[in-house]
Amino acid sequence: MAMSWGVKAEASPVTVAPLTVETEGNHYQYRMHMTIQGDDLFWDLTQGPDVTLVAPDEEHLSQVSGFDPLYTGEALDNRPHQVASRFDALVSRMPAESGRPPLEYQDVFDNRQRTDAVRVAVEPTGATRELAGREASAYTLAVVSDKSRWRDEAWHPYHALNLGTVWVFEDLAFSPAPLQLSRYVFNLVFAPHSVSGLEEYYHEQLISALAPLGMLAGARMQEVQISAEGLAELEADGWRVEGDEPPGQAQGYRFELLTTELNTETEPLDYAVLEGMSRLDAASLDYLETPLMMVNRLGLCPALPEEMGADSLLAAMQENASFRGQMQGSIDGEVLGEASFGSQDDSFGRGFMLTLESYDPELHQAACLTLLRVDAAMPDDPQRLAVAEGPDQAKPGELVAYLALTDLTEPGRSRVVAAGLGSDGEVILERVDEETLSGHLRLDGQVTPLDRLTDSLPLVIEGEFSARQAWDRVPMAR
Repeated sequence: MAMSWGVKAEASPVTVAPLTVETEGNHYQYRMHMTIQGDDLFWDLTQGPDVTLVAPDEEHLSQVSGFDPLYTGEALDNRPHQVASRFDALVSRMPAESGRPPLEYQDVFDNRQRTDAVRVAVEPTGATRELAGREASAYTLAVVSDKSRWRDEAWHPYHALNLGTVWVFEDLAFSPAPLQLSRYVFNLVFAPHSVSGLEEYYHEQLISALAPLGMLAGARMQEVQISAEGLAELEADGWRVEGDEPPGQAQGYRFELLTTELNTETEPLDYAVLEGMSRLDAASLDYLETPLMMVNRLGLCPALPEEMGADSLLAAMQENASFRGQMQGSIDGEVLGEASFGSQDDSFGRGFMLTLESYDPELHQAACLTLLRVDAAMPDDPQRLAVAEGPDQAKPGELVAYLALTDLTEPGRSRVVAAGLGSDGEVILERVDEETLSGHLRLDGQVTPLDRLTDSLPLVIEGEFSARQAWDRVPMAR
């Protein structure tokens, strides 16, 4: 079967940025404590001139405090990141999508809502308190979310307010880390009115308002529902509140976050951990991890048995292959392997999946292909199914193709070395029944080597298959 199309590498779909960190300067180590619903949560922070490490106390782990260390700071655009050791990269924990007001969304009851504007105000109160043996200055912090509800064929404005006091060490450098001890803490304490798509915007507004003040040493915040008149009066009065009663209807929980220990003469961060790392965004991580998840979850392209010689393995594979074809690009030449499928159409959902495990003649490499049909079950008659450019572009009934290349040169081990997506192609089903699925396919795609995230390698697959049914429950297309 001759190949009639050209193969060329495309630009990498993975967004990678080099990490540059300033290591010379002051370093601080401090401990922060929060009480929520009777639980005590602790974090240890090591702050350098360019980056801060947040480490949750292992004795007080919870969903709220988080489980993994975080890095943040100016070197990371003030976004929280976690280490993805598989990719030797720091990955942003911000959502992949970010927007700006006005942003329309649906609440948990499927009602239409809109965030029209977000405002952050800080005003000095003149008060001070002692935290960790140092004097901290108090500021009123007001986070105002101007919102609207869709009702009776019109938008009706209302206001949500997060109000409280923050304490600041004015002679020490600011870090966004106290805002970002975990994503849960940010959404509960500082931005309870943030919705998906606006988290980054809330971060930017808070950091812009607080950064000029100094190191954030503590906060006491309360979510408040307030009338337009009450909000205007409060703002005209410089956001001052008498006593502990909120200036409106209190919502949710009241939080207090305080620095309990502070060392201004401490050892620097372990910068060696960050050497050679790059920055990876959440969308790129999802692009790389999804094919790996498919391989692991479905047991695709397993290690070859060590007790059989290469000649015996190849002979057995040639005799029993249910896929025969060719590849061009990352793997070149004839390939053979196994095709399997699964389908689902019940109260739990609908889905169809076709997988190919294709091996080169030397049995040194394998290409693991997973095709998921979007929002549709298995076809019940012969037909053509188009391969979409990616999960975001896929229409109902189309296929999304996830690709993974594995290295089989080490006996008894299968190691994924590249991952990616199909970008074009089709699957032609010629025979369809409950136990067998036969036809042929053509697929164009590209993969990213896991050790060279800035590269992109082409991969073209064409061949014939006679797949057996292997699953009665399949992963839904993402």
